[in-house]
Amino acid sequence: MGIAHSYKAMSLLLGGPRYYGELRGILDSVDDQELRGLLLDVLGRCESMDPDVPRTQYTSCFVANMGGVPCPPYESWYREGRIHGRVVYDLLTWYRKHGVAPTSVPEDHAAAVLEFAAVLYGTGSIDDGDRFVKEHVLTWMGRLADDVINKCPDECIKSLGRALSGFITREAERLKHPQ
Repeated sequence: MGIAHSYKAMSLLLGGPRYYGELRGILDSVDDQELRGLLLDVLGRCESMDPDVPRTQYTSCFVANMGGVPCPPYESWYREGRIHGRVVYDLLTWYRKHGVAPTSVPEDHAAAVLEFAAVLYGTGSIDDGDRFVKEHVLTWMGRLADDVINKCPDECIKSLGRALSGFITREAERLKHPQ
């Protein structure tokens, strides 16, 4: 279950500040000490501010920004250069096969993809989990993390990018997958 908790934690992190209380509540179940440290860094930076600040920073980086959204958190954006691309249909096939469907975010949103990996690992579908992660996490989330670090000026959100980058690097090593 350890890897499932790590994916759940990363899903909550990418879901945004409204989930940070829930993230704090599951941190003890994250076995990876380095990841736990990175997550604590994000929470420490974001929770030390007025609550509106991290929400505004998250929105500016991932949702809406007058100059354009610097880091759309969608697999189809990073793999196809457009929103709601064909990768969504691949994801829907995975979700249907396992009887789940995201309801609060688009199917290829980083939080939904990470949550589904948590479900796969949490239900003991290790081989499916590894295959899903290789196909739908490691193929693009490293670039998302780099963009967050390089394009979002706020330290709270940059720390989110660093946590995602560290997690993706360790997962690529665990699965012996080139980035």
